[in-house]
Amino acid sequence: MSKWNDGRLYPVDFSEELCRALYLQERKSIWMLNEAVHTYALDGTPIFGKRGGPKAVGVTLTEMALARQAVWTHNHPRVSALSIDDVQRAFESQVAELRAIDPIWIYRLRDSDGWPAEKWIPMLRAIGLELARAREEGVDDVQERNHRAMVAGANSLGLTYSRTRWSPPLSFALRLRGWFIAKRDSRRHSNRQGH
Repeated sequence: MSKWNDGRLYPVDFSEELCRALYLQERKSIWMLNEAVHTYALDGTPIFGKRGGPKAVGVTLTEMALARQAVWTHNHPRVSALSIDDVQRAFESQVAELRAIDPIWIYRLRDSDGWPAEKWIPMLRAIGLELARAREEGVDDVQERNHRAMVAGANSLGLTYSRTRWSPPLSFALRLRGWFIAKRDSRRHSNRQGH
């Protein structure tokens, strides 16, 4: 079982209060059927929390300004690596750390340079090149391709990215739920495509 003081999931350079706040919030958020974002100051003080839809949370410019240089965590109801939109929010808000949780993994992304704008286009380019490479290599799993792309983007620009397995409560039930959500979404996509 994951603990709030597990340095792989909750960094040792974070305050004890922040680690506990993330631990408790992430264990609650993983059960939400829609995405939700929660932001915390480095001392663990909550800044704001907001619920969204099945695949995204809309964040206003005011909210981004409030949570600038904070730690952002959000849930992905199904297994899903960080998205381009997630990374864009990190650049725009110059977060201390961007986090996403899903039923299997905790994803973390940091930039010790403070997310300068000139890194954004090279990040997109590195991600795009790795996605294409993974497809050419026959990597069928979309989330594995996305993870590889995030590794390539982060490594090419000196960002720190990790994907660490965690043990949320009743993880088998969460994985099963995530599988059903993915199947449902896949059927909806196929029906829209006329297949």
